[in-house]
Amino acid sequence: MCHFAVYEQCDAAECLKMILHQISPQASELLRGQLRDTTKCSKGHIINAQTNPFRTLPLSLKDTPDTTCSVEKVIQRTFWTKALIGNNKLHCNKCQQKTKATTECELVDSPQILILHLKRFDFDYNTRSHFKSHRCVEVPCELQLKNKTYKLYGMVNHMGSIRGGHYTATVLSEDNTWYECDDAYVSKVEEQPFATSRTFSSKTVYLLMYKALQGCHYSRYDQGGANDLNLLSLNDNHGTTYSEESSLKKAANTKSCSGDHKVSCDEKIKTTSSSAKKMITEHKVELINCLSADHSYILQHAHAKQIITDRQYQNIKEKSPSTPQETVTDLIDHVILKTGPESWTAFLEVLKLPDVLSTYPRLKEIINEMLRSNSGCNVWHLKQGDHM
Repeated sequence: MCHFAVYEQCDAAECLKMILHQISPQASELLRGQLRDTTKCSKGHIINAQTNPFRTLPLSLKDTPDTTCSVEKVIQRTFWTKALIGNNKLHCNKCQQKTKATTECELVDSPQILILHLKRFDFDYNTRSHFKSHRCVEVPCELQLKNKTYKLYGMVNHMGSIRGGHYTATVLSEDNTWYECDDAYVSKVEEQPFATSRTFSSKTVYLLMYKALQGCHYSRYDQGGANDLNLLSLNDNHGTTYSEESSLKKAANTKSCSGDHKVSCDEKIKTTSSSAKKMITEHKVELINCLSADHSYILQHAHAKQIITDRQYQNIKEKSPSTPQETVTDLIDHVILKTGPESWTAFLEVLKLPDVLSTYPRLKEIINEMLRSNSGCNVWHLKQGDHM
């Protein structure tokens, strides 16, 4: 797992991801939602279907024609059905050929606390370079998503360029007043957001934190869980802003599970994550040799699935000199050493995608060996339809 230090240049989204790995399982459940990705051929056969958890919802700002875009429209575009035609056709096992297909993402379960990650830092495949989007984004005070109404209570802003900058946080207090947190300085925002409109326009907002107006019952959590929620709110009941260092220490030292629930919860997480990590580690050499046949393809998939962050993707891709084997080695090392349990299992899920299996013919053999050597492991398995 990555480690951050105060005063070092770090990405706020990466730091948030690390904090979320440290909080208690009960508090983590408040941020947990589920997305279902479904790919179907033109005849309606399901090529691939996956349901995966998320704790931050990434929103791309690319491919938006307008200078200004709204959060609501970006969310709608995220859940549009997309057509896969031409060179993007996929192989359908039932049709026994490559065919036109559609892919769609569906929000299955919405969390009580919704964190939106506006992907201002992205990669342009045409110019093969990274860039920062300075697009103006209209942020709503309230957001309707699935069966919940959310109210904005925190924003993280980035001022600067792709090569460096400065982060601040804008936080809503209990008296419904917005405050700006800039390093050690906290001050009331002069022009209060949403004072005259339900939306607020910003060219710097990077992370948005919403909480559900109904159904969010914090009382069922003990003191430890409540402390973790204070951490996510960026301030305690007295309005004192935590430094990044003290926040990380507080999250790491919080104990919130108790009794039998703590044992069952911890053991389940430990078993699942250690099994996934073991499968990757034990077959690391075989995976490197296999995936090196097209190192850019697997790297792009890992990036698209949020297994590695934008910064990690950039570091691996721009590392020079670098052979295909070194690139894949760096990718697997990032997955194993510098990310958490969700990324380990997500990486295994990527390996079983139909287009990935067809790109790397030897991958099926490695997968079967994984399954034989880890028999009885419930972390990951190929569906019957994935075998050829």
